[in-house]
Amino acid sequence: MHHFIGISATPEVASAGVAARLDMIHQYNVLPDPRDMHITLLFLGGFEFAKVEELWDRIATIPSPSFPLTFSKRASFGLATRPRVLFLAPEHSNALLDLQAMVRKSGDDVSFEGDRRPYHPHMTIAKKWRGVERTAPLDDIKIKPVTMTVAEIHLYEIRIGEVPRYERIQTKRLE
Repeated sequence: MHHFIGISATPEVASAGVAARLDMIHQYNVLPDPRDMHITLLFLGGFEFAKVEELWDRIATIPSPSFPLTFSKRASFGLATRPRVLFLAPEHSNALLDLQAMVRKSGDDVSFEGDRRPYHPHMTIAKKWRGVERTAPLDDIKIKPVTMTVAEIHLYEIRIGEVPRYERIQTKRLE
């Protein structure tokens, strides 16, 4: 089983994600179920489950405040003419970056050696480009801002072939 730690999108944010992809639904092979929309804090992959539990136990004891998070644009990763991932981008949030750094540090403390690329928070709304190559790059677009309160983080288990695909197996409330 594969796992990750993340933040679930509220229904309002997930609805904004669905609306933001409407003009692109025929260009992508994968359109995540709104219940699966989230921001990943740390992807654990197939990290040994005993270590996943040890990591979660560490995270559960660290005080972390709740905070607002606003999404105000649609953007993409990959080639501008064939973007592989379409996502909602949160506005800059020191609280989000601090939370991710705390989770990352906790991973380091249990010898997790995951992805070391810079953290780029996003909520995937479509992935796996299937359309024809664009003649013009896909530009970022502004969306009507939608704000959620980040009051929990979750340990998820990935369930291949099921909908929803991500099952919350542990929850930490933020103060």
